[in-house]
Amino acid sequence: MRIENPPQAYLDRALSVERYLRPAVLATIYAAAAASWAVLICLAFATLVHFAAANPTPITITIVLALALVPAAFAAAAWFLRPNDLLSTYISRYANMWREPIELVHDQALFKVMLMTGEVLGISVCFYYPMKEQKEEMKERLYSVTHSRLSAVGSMRNSAMSEQEIEAIIDPALEFIARGFELPVLYAEVGEVGKYREAYTIGQEEGDIPFLPFGTGTHG
Repeated sequence: MRIENPPQAYLDRALSVERYLRPAVLATIYAAAAASWAVLICLAFATLVHFAAANPTPITITIVLALALVPAAFAAAAWFLRPNDLLSTYISRYANMWREPIELVHDQALFKVMLMTGEVLGISVCFYYPMKEQKEEMKERLYSVTHSRLSAVGSMRNSAMSEQEIEAIIDPALEFIARGFELPVLYAEVGEVGKYREAYTIGQEEGDIPFLPFGTGTHG
């Protein structure tokens, strides 16, 4: 079952983001930013001089150099202030975002499975998946694949299945759906499991079978 929330892939991404908090990496980022600013200021001044919009006097050159070096001074100060500098704080917050549990919805369904004896087994299952993935196509596929696997196993049994057996049966179905729809989290909890009070017989209407008011693989 994919119970990990947040999933391991998200935790790995958080660790990869935190690599930028290393002193050497931060120093490289700050140095690159300061150098880029200095080059930009120098190019802008050179362009102004080229078009005779500015004179390369000692005063103007001093001003340009000061403007070019100010970011370097701030970058050096920020590096010494880590991890309380703005860049480190931003990186830490972004990494922690990937550690936040995904908001999940629960989807209750009951599956009707016929046993070898002709009895009908009712299996209540609650599915959990991300809220933003509430798509009818995904839910219908989830119901149909889960019911298909339960029916295939149930048709070869003459007694009810345990909760552990049911989980082992539907686990491959959940893995299949999770891969197909790229769901980061998908798992299920097995609830009530019980036989209908009367065996299912040929010609008997499904609505006449007393158990719970659920349809096969539908919402409760």
